[in-house]
Amino acid sequence: MHFLKATLIGGVAFLIPVVVLMVVFGKAFDLMSRLAAPVQRFVPLESIGGIAVADLVTVLAMVLVCLLAGLFAMSRVARRFYHRLDALLMLLPGYASRSL
Repeated sequence: MHFLKATLIGGVAFLIPVVVLMVVFGKAFDLMSRLAAPVQRFVPLESIGGIAVADLVTVLAMVLVCLLAGLFAMSRVARRFYHRLDALLMLLPGYASRSL
């Protein structure tokens, strides 16, 4: 019974972040699709290899946004923000954990 309970809890703990990521990327795809729709008017093709040009533009835009977010995350400004936020959160009881 312990194995079944631990496996079920582990499965749920694994799937929750996956589902959250799928929802976030689905919403981002919808938003980028609406933003990329005007670009499709300038492209003479409807699809490339069975994939809609608007979908390709959307995916490329999402990859570009992820790349820019990654570049920002490695910047000095982002590191400074992270350290200030972490110092602020250290003031909250229970945020910092002590090693044994």
